[in-house]
Amino acid sequence: MALSSMEEFCNLDRDIEASAKSWKKFVESECPEKEKFPQEWKNKTALQRLCMMRVMRPDRMTYAIRDFVEEKLGSKYVMGRALDFVTSFEESGPATPMFFILSPGVDPLKDVENQAAIENSTSETKDKAREQMLSMMLRSEHMDHLYM
Repeated sequence: MALSSMEEFCNLDRDIEASAKSWKKFVESECPEKEKFPQEWKNKTALQRLCMMRVMRPDRMTYAIRDFVEEKLGSKYVMGRALDFVTSFEESGPATPMFFILSPGVDPLKDVENQAAIENSTSETKDKAREQMLSMMLRSEHMDHLYM
C-alpha cells in the first residue's frame, strides 16, 4: 500500500492486518464515508481520512468528497441549485440549443415534459385564435364581395 509509506500512515497496513475484522466491516459498509474509521485512524484529519477512503473504497469518493466539502466549506457548496427551466427555455432557440449535463440525482425530464405541455397548450390556443381570425377575415372578405 503506497499510502503506508507516508509518515502519517506508516502503520496503516499493519493495523489493517492486525484488526482485519473491524477493517473488513468498515470497507464492506454500504456507506463507509459515513462510518468512523477503526482504531486511532478515526482521529485523522478530514483530508487524511479522504486519502484512506481513496485507497480502500475509490467507488465512494464522490460521496466522501461531498462530505469533505460540506464539512470544510459548508453545505451551501454541495446543495444543488434548482434550474430555472422556463427562463433557460425562453433563452434557447434554433441557434441556441439547450444541453443537459446529467449527474446522479438530476433528471430534467419532468421540466421538459411540463414545458412541452405548456408550449403545446399555447400552440393550440394560438392555432384556435388563428382559425378564428382567418374565419372572420374570410367572412368579411366574402361579405365585401357581396356588397360590391
